Parts: sequence; C-alpha cells; structure tokens
Amino acid sequence: PGYQIGTAILDPTDATIGNSSFNTDTTVWAINNITIVGDVTLADGVTLILLADHNSENPADWDDDGIGQILRSGNYTISGSAANLILIAGNGIGTSSYPIKTNIANLATLVLNGNTYIEQGSTNLTVHVIIALFGGDLYLTAAGSILDDSTDYEYTNVDYGLLLDLDGDGAYDDVIPTGIYANNINLTVLNGDIGSVGSISQRETMVIPMLDVVLDGGYLTATAGGNIYINEGY
Repeated sequence: PGYQIGTAILDPTDATIGNSSFNTDTTVWAINNITIVGDVTLADGVTLILLADHNSENPADWDDDGIGQILRSGNYTISGSAANLILIAGNGIGTSSYPIKTNIANLATLVLNGNTYIEQGSTNLTVHVIIALFGGDLYLTAAGSILDDSTDYEYTNVDYGLLLDLDGDGAYDDVIPTGIYANNINLTVLNGDIGSVGSISQRETMVIPMLDVVLDGGYLTATAGGNIYINEGY
C-alpha cells in the first residue's frame, strides 16, 4: 500500500501508515483495515483523516461489509501539538490491548460498530465530536486535559453517508453539537482537567466549555488528576 500526500491512499484493500511526516492535509483510506506501523508526525495546522471500511477518500463512500478497523502494530504514536486527527471506521478504533496512541491538539472520531480506544499524550486534547454507534463504548485516556471546543460540529448526512438522530428529536441531524456520543463512556486524565468552566465572559454569556457527553443507555466513568466539568446531554 501507499499514500499520496494531500489526497488519498492508493491500495484498495488494506492500508498502512507510519514512519512518515506530513506538512499538508492528507487522507488515507482502505476497504478493510488501516494499520499504524510507525510513528506519524503532523505539522501545525495539518489534518490527517483515516478512513477504514471505505471504498474511496470520500467519507460517505462506506464499504458494505462493515469490518474495517483502525489498528496499530506496535508502540507508535500520531503526533502534532497543533494538528487535527479524524478517525472513521466501520468496526472499531484501536483495541483494549493496543489503543490508538495520539499526541495531537484536536480529535474527531466515528465508529459504526465496535469500541473506540484512544491513549492521548501530554498535549491537551480538544474534542470536536466522538461518536460510537450501535452500542459502542469509548475508552479515552490522556496525560493532559480533555477539553470541549464549545461549538457545533459541521456534520451533514451527505458528508458521511449516514442518517443520524443523536438528540432523539425524531429528525435527522444536520449539525451535531460538540461532544461524546457512546453507550458507555470511560475517561481517564492523569494530569489535567476534564472539561472547563471557561473565562468570565464565557460564563456570563452561558457559553461554558464543559465536556458534553451523551450516553446511549450505558454509564459514564470519569477520573482526573484535576477538576471535572461534564454536562450530560439529552
């Protein structure tokens, strides 16, 4: 397999990524699995998108079998202290034994089936949106803080080829509020906070950057070395 910087993976079945640096936005896709086989470094402002279980670089072009995963084969990390990472897979991101290791600034994930396992380094992690559908659980561990970006994630059904009603209002979502959506949500922060109360001006305008979570019938477990500011929605 291979990749072309700024566009998409060329191998049609399984893909690997590793021992590489990216200075421009890059998409890697595979019909089945994407495996991280070496360290990956992202320059400031760069976005890396990994699409497992996909037929092309289009996030809406899902493969029908739903078995694709994002995995790692060793002690490798995707790093970029001012970079963005988007992980989308049909059947899980990481495993309990080998969570996806990151040290990035901003994260968005989407899994159709299965669980999401992520281990973040010391860089404070801002969550755009983390979605685990159909009973999937989230296990997110971070050495630094886990923060909420306090904005709506610009999701549309056309973008990802899915019809979602995460707020349960009977209408399909066009814009998804920033937050974590999963059956069971497990958050562990070693040195830092989960969420924030923001600045005085944010509190006065009620734009408080607490970490928003939405449980799909499961439980929330949150542990932090600092403070915990969580808002459970819906």
